Amino acid sequence: DTGATAAPGQYTCPMHPEVISDEPGNCPKCGMTLVPAEGAGSEHASHEHHDHAHDGGHDHGAEPTKYTCPMHPEVVSDEPGNCPKCRMTLVPVEDTGSKHADHAHHGHDHAHGGGHDHGAEPTKYTCPMHPEVISDKPGNCPKCGMTLVAVEESAQGGHGGDAPSGHAGHGASQSADAPRVGWLERIEPGFMSMIEMTEGTPRSSDGLQMEWISAPFGPFLAGLPGGLLLEFTLDGDTVVEARLASAVSTADPLRNGPLAAAEYMAALGDAMPLAPLSYRLLACRAIEAAAGVAPDQPMRQGREAALARERIASHLVWLAQMGRQLGLARIERRAAALALALRRADQAAIRALAADVNRLVADIRATRFLFRRLGATGALPADAGYLGPTGAERTAAGRLKARLQQICEALGRIDAAPGLVLPELAGLGDASGLGRASVETPRGPAELELTLAAGQVVSARLETPSARNAHLVGALTAQRELGDALVAVGSLDLSPWEIGT
Repeated sequence: DTGATAAPGQYTCPMHPEVISDEPGNCPKCGMTLVPAEGAGSEHASHEHHDHAHDGGHDHGAEPTKYTCPMHPEVVSDEPGNCPKCRMTLVPVEDTGSKHADHAHHGHDHAHGGGHDHGAEPTKYTCPMHPEVISDKPGNCPKCGMTLVAVEESAQGGHGGDAPSGHAGHGASQSADAPRVGWLERIEPGFMSMIEMTEGTPRSSDGLQMEWISAPFGPFLAGLPGGLLLEFTLDGDTVVEARLASAVSTADPLRNGPLAAAEYMAALGDAMPLAPLSYRLLACRAIEAAAGVAPDQPMRQGREAALARERIASHLVWLAQMGRQLGLARIERRAAALALALRRADQAAIRALAADVNRLVADIRATRFLFRRLGATGALPADAGYLGPTGAERTAAGRLKARLQQICEALGRIDAAPGLVLPELAGLGDASGLGRASVETPRGPAELELTLAAGQVVSARLETPSARNAHLVGALTAQRELGDALVAVGSLDLSPWEIGT
């Protein structure tokens, strides 16, 4: 008999009373510890069986209104008030409880030859979060909008042996003198099981199953360049999937047709505001290659010194973003102030600031907990194809070390140069040809191939490090906790303008 009630000496699950065992243990459905079955359910049923008039003439008086908690239906009160467990307002117990009890009585008559033939009761629907909401039709909860679910037959009161636990639909844990709440108290609590809600979805690395949500980050977020759009699909606080895009639009300098060489060089620099000199120099080199022009050694050294200044300033900005993201306010303030001072400083001013820059680098290198924090973050496989700063290792800690090293090397290059020289074009005439060039920008190598015809750039193909590194975001963040994933993306130092190309 599948509807048998647990007897004294047996064990049952508090959440699934249909589970009955002769020995203590755990519930096979939810894993909860089985508890000894109380005899109150049987006593209550026996009491009701003997008091009930089998000729149907028993006259029941109107029962006083009872109140219960929507979240804790075992809480029953004769007066309105608040739930002692969760402080929610108690609500009246609906008359379905009495109907449920009457239905159970008629079940006894039927079992004892009363001859009543009951048809199937119409399906009721309730809200998983608000069980006091009851509807005759499917739909949505008027309180929270969740989809209403069908109340199981066991929750509406069984016919004799159909009740999975408790005689005539009474719960095994209900005492004989407690008021009957009705089918409300018998709603299966399994609807709250996260295992059931997430059935069929992959498990996250921590083994915990949560409902998936999508969370956007950017275009303004501490630790990420402004204009970067990042969206994670989260399983709890674990990243399942990442999507990266740019919120800025990078215009093609040749969108309206060919440009004079000098105009194209200036336009390409303006299109990349995080590294304008790097891309201006890249265009200058490609145009000179197409025209067959070679600058002399002092000019090359002066251009490299100007490029080194931009690299230092860019890395300092990245350090300030990292400091803000990790809550290291002192690093953030010092790095940001030095970046602002160096951005347009001449050679003498840079030499004067070199001591402060080197001191900041030394302090960061001495911050051991920072490298321990970043040591296991943002790890990339060896074949990932990362195109960051030369010498960068494949973790966030390695990328930090590489940028600190580049800052020191750039200071030395500036100090040894005859001066800082901005890239300019001269002596091209009506030259034509195909030119290729590369530049080590602050974010990695950029490459440009262009066609020069009679002194005008007529076509160009540009490859940027951020555009080529953007595909790494998925590998960096998959199955990582949210905080680590954001730090890993920040360690790439992606430019939204380079991605926009």
